[in-house]
Amino acid sequence: MIAHDTGYGWLVYVPQQDIATFAPPRGSPEELVLIMELARTSGCPCIPFDCDAPITELLPTFHR
Repeated sequence: MIAHDTGYGWLVYVPQQDIATFAPPRGSPEELVLIMELARTSGCPCIPFDCDAPITELLPTFHR
């Protein structure tokens, strides 16, 4: 996984091949795999993880 700390969150590169070819089973959190698959199928080259970003209904949310 390629990720960069932005100071406000993380920017994660999304490979455009099928998730199964780069994420070993049980090697990545299920939530991250869902996010990466959504990004890949939407044609997004990266994911900007940011705590102030809007919430989407397409993914589960968690509250602390």
